[in-house]
Amino acid sequence: NIRTFSGCPYRCDFCIERLSWRGRKGHNSAQRVLDEIRTVAKGAAPGTLIHFSDSVFTLDKERTLELCSLLAKARLDVVFSCDTRVDHIDAEIVEAMVDAHFVTIRLGVEDLDDTILTTVNKNITTEQTLQTLNVIRQTAPHMIILIYMITGLPGSTMDTFHQMGHTIKQLL
Repeated sequence: NIRTFSGCPYRCDFCIERLSWRGRKGHNSAQRVLDEIRTVAKGAAPGTLIHFSDSVFTLDKERTLELCSLLAKARLDVVFSCDTRVDHIDAEIVEAMVDAHFVTIRLGVEDLDDTILTTVNKNITTEQTLQTLNVIRQTAPHMIILIYMITGLPGSTMDTFHQMGHTIKQLL
């Protein structure tokens, strides 16, 4: 795991990451991140997975594109994964991630009911989630997508739980 910045600027009710947000002053430069990864890669077996455990790796699009470009040019014998939000992903970012050898993307979705998402201040919609998944599938069909879901959020019922399961089945 490599962390390139601390915390998250979002105020989702269920998440503690918001408490450690320090803004841009908490970011490591892209060059420093590359230097750290080079050090880790030297001692790692070929094909080792390095995970970016930032809450929202793609929070700053320009920084993400810069870092992905540096990783692609470095041609290290490792692969990458990251955590992020569906509202910070687009085709340009996914293409850059593929070029940088990202093989997995983990998305904080939490639920697929807009009322529940609003209640917990997630500030995304089910439609955004579905559109983002489609963008990733069209741009990088072999990328592994992991989705973080939380059961039992305020407003959840057995009906919303079953509907979420039905929606997930449609995505497969």
